Amino acid sequence: KNSNLTENYVYIEDLQLKCSEDENVNKIAEQIAENLPKDDAYKEVKEKLKKDLVIVSDNVFRDLVSLTTEVVTRIKIDPLTGTVDKRVGGLWSEEYLPTDTIMYSLILIPGRLNNLKPEEITEKLKKYDGKILQIGGDETVGKGFALIKLVEGGGKNVEKS
Repeated sequence: KNSNLTENYVYIEDLQLKCSEDENVNKIAEQIAENLPKDDAYKEVKEKLKKDLVIVSDNVFRDLVSLTTEVVTRIKIDPLTGTVDKRVGGLWSEEYLPTDTIMYSLILIPGRLNNLKPEEITEKLKKYDGKILQIGGDETVGKGFALIKLVEGGGKNVEKS
């Protein structure tokens, strides 16, 4: 049961949404939780996911992203003059994903584009499993760090190219 659910409504940020419980959502939450790292640091995240996962329409999702995306306006100061660095220009804005965002992606490697066997590729990728990877810039302000979790698909229903 979703902890944000009151009668037939769920409350997310400032939105009150009409909803109903769905066993399929519970199954999805279980699958996601099973694929998070096994250590105790993720216990709370797993429990929260199992009780709070909500699936919303594209329009509601767009509104939530607009509402919760962190937007930071920055400026670069020239250390010699103490004023705006003219090489970079004035203000610029950066958008950050909300903290603790869980993302997933697929890694597809066509056989015709490399000379490695699938097992060799898998072994190379396993070196990153459970590691922290910094993606993009802004590492000096603590942005772009991701924990990598590999989940093998088993190669079922894969077309050989």
